[in-house]
Amino acid sequence: MSPRRALATDPKPTPGAKTTDVKSYNLRVITPIMGGGAQAQQSDDADPIRVPEIRGHLRFWWRALVGHRQRYCGTDGLAKLRADEAEIFGGTALGGDEESKESKVKLWVEWGNAPKKGVTIPAGVHEVNPNTHKPKPLPNWAFGAGAGYALFPLQRPSAELQGNAPVPTAKVRVGHNQQFATRFVEFTLHLDHSRLGAPAKADVEAAFRCWVLFGGIGARTRRGLGALMDIDRVPASAELGTATAFSEFTGRIGIGLPAVEETAHDWPTLEGARLRVGTQSFPDPYQAWKAAVTEFQKFRQAPDGRDAAPAGANHPGRSKWPEPNALRRLADGRGHKPANWAHPPHQNDDIFFPRADFGLPIIFKFKDDRNDPRKDEPANAMLTHEDTDRFGSPLIIRPFAFRNAQDQVRYCAMALVLNGVKPRQLVGDLVVKTQPGAHPGLPYRPTAAELHDRTKAARVAPMNAHHTGTAADNALDSFLTYFTAQQRAYRLVF
Repeated sequence: MSPRRALATDPKPTPGAKTTDVKSYNLRVITPIMGGGAQAQQSDDADPIRVPEIRGHLRFWWRALVGHRQRYCGTDGLAKLRADEAEIFGGTALGGDEESKESKVKLWVEWGNAPKKGVTIPAGVHEVNPNTHKPKPLPNWAFGAGAGYALFPLQRPSAELQGNAPVPTAKVRVGHNQQFATRFVEFTLHLDHSRLGAPAKADVEAAFRCWVLFGGIGARTRRGLGALMDIDRVPASAELGTATAFSEFTGRIGIGLPAVEETAHDWPTLEGARLRVGTQSFPDPYQAWKAAVTEFQKFRQAPDGRDAAPAGANHPGRSKWPEPNALRRLADGRGHKPANWAHPPHQNDDIFFPRADFGLPIIFKFKDDRNDPRKDEPANAMLTHEDTDRFGSPLIIRPFAFRNAQDQVRYCAMALVLNGVKPRQLVGDLVVKTQPGAHPGLPYRPTAAELHDRTKAARVAPMNAHHTGTAADNALDSFLTYFTAQQRAYRLVF
């Protein structure tokens, strides 16, 4: 029996609803869509844009938009936030005296007379290595090398790279093919919030605006996949160029936010966020997306995050980040002889995991020296949240659409860091682990100073290469500094 597909739409407008209470938005998806169907990493040809997913995104951005308010401070803040969210978007009873609530926000998708639902294509191909006559571990990406850092979950595992023929990766949805005049997926989203009061209506409309500007549809939207734009409401370049603060910028484009940063909550918020919008613009959103992804890849990998490959080698150079050496140090003196390492830690290497700020889990993979079996490396390991195995990345990178002085739509790279809980505040819940008995120093629970420490950060090359004066404090701020230097970005902060 095939799995039941979730309904793509809500019922049509509420009977008696005023026309002004039904908002219609013409939306375009400007980067490939990963997944988005009822099954993970799969797109549904019949319903490629699903209303249940859209409602989930609106819930997230509604929380990010209002979650800083005084009403949600204090010990009962989370309970109030959940109750207000359920009042607007609906909720399921959790027991006790609670009752299930119907959503007061109705959504439905319209495709028009010439549907532009797009097609699914492989994101890349694992070409055959002419020396081994087997498919290569890393594919050639259909959208260029710059997109690979966002698309890597779609590459095939080694078990599927058998035989002597090319192997396609998993698929993404794009809009262009021989039948469509456009290369983008396009649809109209109708939103009926007639059952809400005026303040709640304004919040829902602002949450929608946040979703379109900063979010997306499908999986890995925080790495720019499934990015959206409102075809009829593209910010003008003047709104970008003259705004001196994030709150001023968002106010001009219809999102009211405070100008004062509050203490971080247990959920991500736009209050206290940091935004960088690059000054270099492109005529194609794919170019802007790849520019943003490439900056992140260069920061975490080569050239800023990794040494150059040795002459004649077909593998990357050694990482400049401290986590691999931290795992080596954790094994030293615990059943492993330091002299056995293929890449011994440097004398001043710390036990330090700053990249936890980018989200969890982080997978650490080591490769032993095949030319010298006496040399060894630690077992592969993972830094994760013990209970959830996940800590969502607060960093969003994607293309940002704007209209220039000639009334042309252009695109630039964007980086947004949401405010919220930091990994160092989760000490005790985070653990570095591997298979039982594979690493003598694991499992290991990092201390707060091993997740965030200015002195240790000052010794991490990628975190300080573009800083002047005070050393970097955390990996997120370090990346924003790097992004600003590379993209000559506006420093929109509130």
